[in-house]
Amino acid sequence: MKKNLNKKFILALQEKLPEKASLPKFIMETLKIGKEATYRRLRGDVPFTFDEIAILAESLKISLDRLVGNYSENSALFNFNMIQTHHTIEDYENTLMRYINYLSQIKDDPEGYIIHILNTLSYSMYSPYKYLSRFRICRWLHQTEQLTAKELSEIEIPFFIRELQKS
Repeated sequence: MKKNLNKKFILALQEKLPEKASLPKFIMETLKIGKEATYRRLRGDVPFTFDEIAILAESLKISLDRLVGNYSENSALFNFNMIQTHHTIEDYENTLMRYINYLSQIKDDPEGYIIHILNTLSYSMYSPYKYLSRFRICRWLHQTEQLTAKELSEIEIPFFIRELQKS
């Protein structure tokens, strides 16, 4: 059973790795292990540890549930990103970057799809519009108690956020 899972994991790594990338090199760089240790794992002489599997799966966005056959179409992944810092514009930028990352990962997965349950418009719906974006940033700053502007026209969308919104 263990060897079978190890083989399935290696196959999943190969499938998710970009075409011209080297699997041994990717494993060595990601896990920071030597060449011999990498090849022992690839040959099946030494199984990957759970920590190693978690690191590699996370970096290539491999679903471990699907790998072990525990995937159910009636299940859902919920991702709550609670903001804990006071760097509001940076937090907003990071949130926007995460959203863009999710969309790009799903775009490349023929079986992937996203269902959003939102209490506001998604970034992809308002980002092309200057005033809606300005309103969203105003709301973000207000909710994090960092709003200093008195009017919406005083809100400036930073250049790096405008560039991200073009993605």
